[in-house]
Amino acid sequence: MLQLEVRPLLSAFECAPIPMVAHDLSGMITDWNHAAEQLLGWRTGEMLGRRFEFEGEVRAPASHKAEQQNPDSLRPARLRHKDGQMLDLHAWELSLSDENHQRQGTISVLLDVTQRVRSEQRLAAQNRVLEIISEEGSPKDEADRILEAICEELGWEYGGFWRVKAGGLVRRALWLQPGIRSRDCPGDVPGCTPGPQIVFDVCEDRLPTERNVEQELSCCQCANHCRLQMRTAMAVPILLSGKLWGALEFSTSELRKNDRETLACLNSIGSQIGNWVERNAAQQRLRDKEKLYRTIFDSAGIGITGAGPDGCLTRMNAAYLEMLGYTEAELRNRPFREITHPDDVQLELPLLDELIRGERSQYSIEKRYIKKDGELLWVRLIVSATTEEPKFFVAMVENIEEQRRAQELLRLSEERFRLMVEGS
Repeated sequence: MLQLEVRPLLSAFECAPIPMVAHDLSGMITDWNHAAEQLLGWRTGEMLGRRFEFEGEVRAPASHKAEQQNPDSLRPARLRHKDGQMLDLHAWELSLSDENHQRQGTISVLLDVTQRVRSEQRLAAQNRVLEIISEEGSPKDEADRILEAICEELGWEYGGFWRVKAGGLVRRALWLQPGIRSRDCPGDVPGCTPGPQIVFDVCEDRLPTERNVEQELSCCQCANHCRLQMRTAMAVPILLSGKLWGALEFSTSELRKNDRETLACLNSIGSQIGNWVERNAAQQRLRDKEKLYRTIFDSAGIGITGAGPDGCLTRMNAAYLEMLGYTEAELRNRPFREITHPDDVQLELPLLDELIRGERSQYSIEKRYIKKDGELLWVRLIVSATTEEPKFFVAMVENIEEQRRAQELLRLSEERFRLMVEGS
């Protein structure tokens, strides 16, 4: 702490552009310059004789601890504005001494860093939420963590994650600062639909008033916040494809002005969560389709197989494996040509080339497979390809061995009948 004589310092005290507060050894305010009046809203006459105390500071002011000899020159601290708002400051304390070098008091030099701190808090809240929604999780599972991140970083004492259901809002998650009883918190709100932007305040006299409200959450909701003695509350929508899906709601007993930046931050977080919910819904639909495809693929009565751009088999179902007598491990990554009769390969390749060039959407061919035991098996193939590059192929394979055998027997029977007619 710097040791300064009283007389030369006080001469520059009043006209200093930096907020300064002088207080004696007991912590009572003895002077308060014009810059401090502008920063904190209190006139000098209103503050003289009152105790000077920081709120929520890291350490108590050195002027209150005579035994502390070498405190840090600069430290974070908080002071409350006359209107009730909390200001974040950096405080620098100068020790006042008289001509005999006897300590008379302290001057606290105040640097307002509220906007910087708020910006850092908003950025930290957005980063934490982004980390959460970037992980593999669902809105249902991560709602508690999202509320915790926002409330801890932005200083909210209550956080609610709401879902729009038939008949009103249903709270899906709740975050509370330690000491708040959950039974005092707002419950479900029947018949209430928040508008595109929801902001409401609870005044010092605990009566709810609207401010920048398109549609208030409900009088019931405000009454619950009054019971919690919350003085400021904000809520923002979560939109899904332009429609209201849910809402985030926060409140605190600290009186705050209409903070457009914080509201914009919460709206941005609400939009990010909406995009995340939509992305999760799309991924769930994809998983459902994949599950349906796997069910059809695995339980189909006909053979189904897939091949990559190089013609090597990538996947095959149980019916296909049973048809040829191979295991999946034996066929995976094996070229289809190796299990196709050489004569039929030459018939199929031109059709495959036309499919690759996009000249046809699919082709059908009857060909012979070479089974694991060396026997030939007649099948009918219907082959299609994906539209994007590189192309992958899917083949539906029907065993027509019995049909071909019946056709051959019919052909032989017709041939014998023809010979009998010609010889008669």
